[in-house]
Amino acid sequence: MWKVGIILGLGAGLELSVDARRLTGTVLGYSPPLVLPWLPIALGCLAVMTVSISASLWPALNVARAEPLELLQAGRASI
Repeated sequence: MWKVGIILGLGAGLELSVDARRLTGTVLGYSPPLVLPWLPIALGCLAVMTVSISASLWPALNVARAEPLELLQAGRASI
């Protein structure tokens, strides 16, 4: 699921930078070159992946250790 968030975030960021460049060219008459800083982008993606995977480990390990019957009873009790 974190892959989808990263891809959508990169797409939205690229779209915003292209639109801002076009607006700057229209309003000010100056259109600077579009330069993508790949190292900070890669580090940001790595940080998002690290945080999301580490945040999901604890709940996944707890569910993996639980007995299936306990999980079914807990789910039925919530209804």
